Amino acid sequence: MFLFQKKVLRAAGSGLVMALLLLFTACSGNQGSSETQNNGEDTATPQAQQAPQDTAQMSARQQQVRQQLQAQLQQQQQQANIEVSDDELETFSDALQTVQSLYQSSQPEMIQAIQDEGMEPNRFSQIAQSRQNPQSDLQVSDKEMEQFNNALESIRQIQSKVMEKQVSAVKEEGMTPERFQTILNAVRQNQDLQQRLQAMMPQQAPQPAQ
Repeated sequence: MFLFQKKVLRAAGSGLVMALLLLFTACSGNQGSSETQNNGEDTATPQAQQAPQDTAQMSARQQQVRQQLQAQLQQQQQQANIEVSDDELETFSDALQTVQSLYQSSQPEMIQAIQDEGMEPNRFSQIAQSRQNPQSDLQVSDKEMEQFNNALESIRQIQSKVMEKQVSAVKEEGMTPERFQTILNAVRQNQDLQQRLQAMMPQQAPQPAQ
């Protein structure tokens, strides 16, 4: 499965940005604890009772993310020197542009999902990042947390639909999702491959002077 929504992916100046707001997926590990806090019957200082548990869960999640990133880095380093023919790279380039277009077209919908909950995207991002930092002192009200969780669920649904379209687009170009991901990882590590891909990507026209 692709890692598009888990991190920012760039491909040799193509402008590919596969994440609107960071930490969406990482935040999923803490959703259950937030729902427990919101729905619990014990109303006596719920934030104080939940804080130690949330901190422990976030620490465990951070350790898991670090291990995953280390494993991915090792795998990417091994994949950096793979052989990619010009024809295959051309296929990858076509698929990459379609994947980029699909994700970019979903960005307004994700922003709207946040705003529909009465929250600004910048505030959403602040809360998302604070949930991954046990030392964060960001003050978040109960109302904001409810808005955040509702928006996050809507964004996950949007991302799921986009992911399905991306996978289908790659397959339609005649490439397996696994091979696409392998080449994408290699492009991020291999400068020669980056230059070859960049030469195949359409160049953006310069903006007229104001």
